Amino acid sequence: MVALGTSQNLQLGIRRRYNLSLGMIKDITYNYWNRLYIGGALSGINEKSYDNTGNSSELAGVIRLGWEVYKLTNPKVWVNSTINYIPYITGGSRDRISANFNPSISIINNNFKVGFTFYYNYDSSPPPGSLSNDDYGINLQLTYYIN
Repeated sequence: MVALGTSQNLQLGIRRRYNLSLGMIKDITYNYWNRLYIGGALSGINEKSYDNTGNSSELAGVIRLGWEVYKLTNPKVWVNSTINYIPYITGGSRDRISANFNPSISIINNNFKVGFTFYYNYDSSPPPGSLSNDDYGINLQLTYYIN
């Protein structure tokens, strides 16, 4: 698995974070209604904080546990949840945790989905100028797939 990502988090003081991860995923169980998996990766992370103290580039490990539940008859329903533990290998003692819970349902046709994302993020050592060590919230998600 190769993953490329970018994020921003005002609460944790991150103006921008880029990451490139290389790892693998192993299914624990996978059948017609659910999937439980575990994954591990090494991730290169580049961050810039809001207080403009410069960029930091670090190497971190990623351990992920994910569970997906789905009902593929109409209306289609998906519930995805992940927990990531991210211990930093370089740059001192720092750990991050992110958890997501994402239920969604298809409406009108199978191409349009409505859902919510509940999230929680924790950082044991956020950059200077951060407002807190953790952040949580809910997002409305509207998705349309073009076939």
